[in-house]
Amino acid sequence: MKRDIRVMLVENDPYARDLMGLLLRRDWRTMVVAETGDMTAVPGLLAKMRVDVLLLNTEHPTDPHWAGRIIEAIKEIKKPPLIVVTGTHPNPVTLQSLKAPVYTGYLLKGEIAYSLAWAVTLAAEGNWVVTPTIEALAATTGFAFPRQPVILDGKASVTGFTPREAEIARLAILFNLPRRDLADELTKSPATIFETVSQVYEKLGLWDILDGEVDPTVYFSGHDLVLQHFKESLTDIWPEAKGLEAKGRKGHDKDTLAFHLLTIPEIR
Repeated sequence: MKRDIRVMLVENDPYARDLMGLLLRRDWRTMVVAETGDMTAVPGLLAKMRVDVLLLNTEHPTDPHWAGRIIEAIKEIKKPPLIVVTGTHPNPVTLQSLKAPVYTGYLLKGEIAYSLAWAVTLAAEGNWVVTPTIEALAATTGFAFPRQPVILDGKASVTGFTPREAEIARLAILFNLPRRDLADELTKSPATIFETVSQVYEKLGLWDILDGEVDPTVYFSGHDLVLQHFKESLTDIWPEAKGLEAKGRKGHDKDTLAFHLLTIPEIR
């Protein structure tokens, strides 16, 4: 598994671009080195920096050929990045255009959801990554994947979350909103927020991992770099981590581990 996977985001929707960038920056394996909604800027950006994976939105409200023109524009790049295309709706024409070796995936945004960094990481490892509807589209249209695809479903929610826990997990873990700001946003006391976050951690299985009761490979089997990253932390028993006052390096690692547990997709 690669470290510091360098990602370029080419996405015309600024809101989608910001959320995708946030998710990739929250994951320590991926590094956003460029993001743009300007097609003409792509060749110049690629010429002056190394990019491992280019995430390319294929849908543009006023320019149906914009993705194709971007591909044409980067053909002269000596070492083009791997390209994973994204969209909101499955498009058989888009799928049939992905036969060149430079392509390594097709993701529907609503299906990959918050698991975007996992998809990028797997693509950088050499996997062809798709979401379930794209797999089904390939079956009905006769598209032959260049290699056996990895199917990723990021829609599955953690079993047992209440609506409030799911909301707090999104704001506190995904968006990294400070606990006291979260208390103000939800008009709850800080103590209530800390208690709910602790309950979220418990349902994610984080306490069981930190206490050594569950082998982390149960969650991260096949993702050796994730395990290596947390090796020092996971070899310790952290009795103090269950308190609301956990601080410092361990608190930071705890939040990072929670992010990975929350965003890991179903993989098949």
